[in-house]
Order: sequence, then structure tokens, then C-alpha cells
Amino acid sequence: SSTFCLTPHGDTASRKAIFDALLMGCIPVLFHPAQKALYGWYHFDQLVVYFDFRRVLQGEDVFRFLDTVDVAPIQESIRRWGHQLQYSLHDLTHLRLLDAFDVAMLHCWRMARQAQLLFAAATG
Repeated sequence: SSTFCLTPHGDTASRKAIFDALLMGCIPVLFHPAQKALYGWYHFDQLVVYFDFRRVLQGEDVFRFLDTVDVAPIQESIRRWGHQLQYSLHDLTHLRLLDAFDVAMLHCWRMARQAQLLFAAATG
């Protein structure tokens, strides 16, 4: 029932806790710039809050910052996009919904298509 879940950078920028928080309806608070860049294809910027860890080191209070965050639009985004963060046992495409597999494959296809277009342009 928490509104925010603190998810600091661990051994790597990627953390399962970020997705656990989102799937529970909790807004992850990211602290490292690399965490923001990892999941661009999941509307990630609409699902999380970012507070640079250097601000913590300078003595700023993350909880005072969180008091200023407008949570309603973020929670709405989590409701809207949350299904894309988990794998569905059933095909949801007839409902025009994508699960995590669909989104990952779409992202891979877009990256491959972009690389193909760049290669075609370079080789003329």
C-alpha cells in the first residue's frame, strides 16, 4: 500500500525491484541516471520518479522531494501501461493489449528495422 518504493542503483542499474514495485502499483524512485535509460520502450519516464543520488550525497531530503510529486498522473500511467511489464498466459492482442514479450519483440523489430535502413543508406 506504499505510494513510493525506493529503488537505488545496485550492482547494476537494472533491478527486478523496479518491476516488482510497478506491478504492485507502487511508484519506483530511481536514483541513478543509468536506471532511467534502460527501459525506454516501456513508457518508463511516465512510470517512475527520478531523484539524482548526488542530491542525497549533498544532504537533500528525498522524502521532502516526494511530498511535491503529483502522484495521480503517474499512478494512472501505471494502470494504463502496467500490463506491458508482465507476461500474459493468454494472447491479449484481440483486446489490443501487449504484454512484456510483445513489447520486447516490437522493440527488437524496430531496432533491427532501423539498423537495416541505416545499412541500406550507407551502402546506397
